[in-house]
Amino acid sequence: MNSNSISAVIGIVHDSHRVAVLAGDIDDVGFENIVEDIHHCPADILVFPHHGGRPGSADPKIFAQQLCTFIQPKLIIFSIDRNRFNNPRTEIVEGIIYSVPDAHILCTQLSQQCAAALPSSKPTHLTKLPAKGLNSNSCCGGTITLKIDGSRTSYAEMALHKEFIVSQVASPICRKFLSIVKPDK
Repeated sequence: MNSNSISAVIGIVHDSHRVAVLAGDIDDVGFENIVEDIHHCPADILVFPHHGGRPGSADPKIFAQQLCTFIQPKLIIFSIDRNRFNNPRTEIVEGIIYSVPDAHILCTQLSQQCAAALPSSKPTHLTKLPAKGLNSNSCCGGTITLKIDGSRTSYAEMALHKEFIVSQVASPICRKFLSIVKPDK
């Protein structure tokens, strides 16, 4: 056990509906403690723990599968810096896609794993809100706007973000495993 095992995990609830789980730096030990107390924790949004890095001593893919099965998020956010730690880990993303294949995955900045070079054109899918990577053209999802309205919580820029990923990102890890889970018909 270390400090990540007792990291704060915050749930945001509106109109009796769990809108988001901010999972801090929780690891496998902390997650097991939560599961002992709460057997199911559905939320629309999951800010993934540890920026998508290693979850302590646990297998990253299994950890991601268990966490996403527990929360069943529709939107998963990785708050990352393009130039630090090489997150999110590929096996984390694989675990997410296996457990919640229809969830939208968004990184705040464009991971180097997805694109070694930055897009040459300025992004048109981002909000006008401040984002660390905006001036350097290193945003993927950037700063997003959520309309919190209980079970009708929404994220308006999702379609634009998907279009950006498909058209401008060389090898997006958030789409890498989709063909395994949902074969093309």
